[in-house]
Amino acid sequence: MSSQNKDERIVLNIGGIKYETYRSTLSAYPDTLLGTMFQERNEELLKPNKNEYFFDRNGKAFHYIMEYYRTGKIFWLEEENNNFITKQELRFELDFFQISYNLPNIYNISSSSPNSFLQRKSFPQINDLLKDFIESLKSCIYETAWNLKENLDISFYSYTNNNYKEFSNNNIEHIEYILKPFKTSGYKLLNKFKLEIEDELKNSIKELIKLEITHNPELISVIRRPPHYNLNFRIQNIL
Repeated sequence: MSSQNKDERIVLNIGGIKYETYRSTLSAYPDTLLGTMFQERNEELLKPNKNEYFFDRNGKAFHYIMEYYRTGKIFWLEEENNNFITKQELRFELDFFQISYNLPNIYNISSSSPNSFLQRKSFPQINDLLKDFIESLKSCIYETAWNLKENLDISFYSYTNNNYKEFSNNNIEHIEYILKPFKTSGYKLLNKFKLEIEDELKNSIKELIKLEITHNPELISVIRRPPHYNLNFRIQNIL
C-alpha cells in the first residue's frame, strides 16, 4: 500500500454517528470486515459518498469497534449502568464487523475488583492503562504550567461524534496529541476510577491548586452532547 493511501483519512458514518480515522488503522486488521474492505486491492470496489462510508449499524456500540482498531484492545465495564449498550448489542456488532469477542485482549472490568489501581493484580492491562492515563493527565498539567496558563479544562465523552470537540485544551498545542490514545477509554476510566485518579493527581503535583472532576449526563439541545466528564484544573505558575 502506498504511503499516500495509508495516510488517507476515512469517515465512517455508523447509524448517523461519524468516526474519522486513517485507512492504515483499519487495514492493519485484514481478517476483519473493515480491514478487508480498505485493503488496497479492494480500492476500486469502494464507492464512498465524499469519502464517507455509511453503515446502518449501532453507532454507540461502534466506539468499542473503533477502540479495537486503534489499540488492539476492548475494555468493557461489567456494570450495566456504566455502559450505554448491552453486552449482547456489542456482540452483535463484533460479529458483524468480524471481530471475535473471545479474543484475550478484550478485558472485563468487574466491580468486585479492588478499588485501588495499584492493587489490581487480576487486571494488569487495566492497571497499565490507568497509569498511562494518569501520566498523560500529569503531562497536560505541566504543559499548561509551562505555557504560563493557570487553568486547564478537559472533557472526555462516552462516545465520539463530530458535533462536539473532544478535548477542550485552551489552545495549547500538544494537549490533544497527549490525550489522543484515551479518546475512547478516558470516559470509562474516569467512570470507574474517578477517586483514584483524583487522589493520585492531588498527591503528586504540588503545582496543582484545584481539581474538579464532574460528570455530566447526556444533554439534548441544539447540539446533542453525550454523557461526559469535565476535568477542571487550576495550576500554580511555575515561573
